[in-house]
This record gives sequence, C-alpha cells and structure tokens, in this order.
Amino acid sequence: MDFIELPSNKWHEFFDGFSEVMRGKLIELEVVGLDLGDQIQGRWLSVDGMTYEPAEDVLYVYTGPAESVDHAIWHPRQIFIELGPSGVSQVVVIDADDHKQFMRLRAPLELPATNPASQISQLR
Repeated sequence: MDFIELPSNKWHEFFDGFSEVMRGKLIELEVVGLDLGDQIQGRWLSVDGMTYEPAEDVLYVYTGPAESVDHAIWHPRQIFIELGPSGVSQVVVIDADDHKQFMRLRAPLELPATNPASQISQLR
C-alpha cells in the first residue's frame, strides 16, 4: 500500500471528483490525538461524498441519509491518500491540532443475485 500526499492546491478539485467515485462505498471515521485518545466517529457508514471548502478551510465528509453523520475537519494541514488494489482505500488528514483523522473506505459486501424461481423449486 502506498500513501500519496495531496498538495493543498488540489484538495478542492480532488474531493469533488472523488465524491462521484466513492458514492455507495462504506466509510469508517477514526480520530486519534494525544489529547483525546483514539475515537471512532462512525463505523462503516454509507458515503454520500467529501468536499474541501477553501474559503472555510474545512474538509466535509457526508454519510448516507439513514446515518446522517456529517464530519468536518477544520484547518487540515496535510492530506494523504492510500492506494489499494481497488483504488483509494484510505484518506488520512492531519489537522491544525495535530489530530490524525483516518477515513477508511471499502465496498459494501455484495451478495450473489438469486433467482426466485430456483429458490421455490428447491423447497419442493
């Protein structure tokens, strides 16, 4: 797995395009810092998108309407992405308070399609 640091002048563009790709994936949000310990903010929620707003200097993470957990990272200093076999698997942000914020991504478990007729015939 390789981490790549995103230059700050590309954050807005990257997350606007990345939001389209990541929709429907699941995300786990974890915040780590000496002053607050290790805290899970959300565990495997559906992702609606991420966006960086330069005027506010904040990275927003939006989850699905059922969970309705929005996460804001104010004043990010560095953003790294981890590339896995199927694309971006993790986004790591170091904020102004030296907290590390981990956003792990994965595809939801897909079950094989079933044929209702074959299920009924198996019951006979």
